[in-house]
Amino acid sequence: MTAAFLALAQTIPTTASVVYPCLPESAVAGSVHMVTHSATYKIDLKTQKFESLSTFRNGTDAPVNVVLRLPLRGKQVTWAQSKGMHLSAMVNKQKVTLNEGQATRSEPTEKQKASGIWAQSYEKFYTVNLSFKPKETKSLQVFFESALCRAGMDGAQRMVVYDTAGADTWADKIKQFNYAIQYSNKVVLQVYASLPEGNWQIGPTGAFMKFYDFEPAEKPHFIFTFYPNSFESIGGG
Repeated sequence: MTAAFLALAQTIPTTASVVYPCLPESAVAGSVHMVTHSATYKIDLKTQKFESLSTFRNGTDAPVNVVLRLPLRGKQVTWAQSKGMHLSAMVNKQKVTLNEGQATRSEPTEKQKASGIWAQSYEKFYTVNLSFKPKETKSLQVFFESALCRAGMDGAQRMVVYDTAGADTWADKIKQFNYAIQYSNKVVLQVYASLPEGNWQIGPTGAFMKFYDFEPAEKPHFIFTFYPNSFESIGGG
């Protein structure tokens, strides 16, 4: 996958109400490689559940300590999204305690508050220390869930977002990166946009992309926007 192709990825619309996890990143550049990464969203009409699996390898003959960082970000986050956010992780299939950083949150305007917005922007970092023996490989699983995100001027569209910027904080390109969104035809009525363009396989029960030697684009968000198969009232949280 070429850098020119990935440059087609676009930014999140200013009208969207979204909260989303990000690809794990290293707080300090070092010798550890993210060898593979697989990220999957499972969505229904109201919620998004996310899971990723990464494998890391210490490429040196010496022990290495890494501060691994898991960012959580949002724009025009609704009250419903803020109340339901939950992020956790496992290393080598063992649950770990994440260190929670201070959340950075910008206050919404009075008009935004009236429409159900909790924060104009939101960012929080979760961290965990990983110690690698020489040439050691470790796995990381990340789990996140929240209320499903909305887009469009009237909130009629739904959206899932993944930020891949952290890929360039590791020692090398990601050898293989799989990204999937799973749903049923009771959830997705029509796909509005899938970005970056050109590499998606989209069907009635899901959407999928695969990359080799992955590097993030200048605009690193994966954005999947759709109309739901629902007659619920639009707008709001």
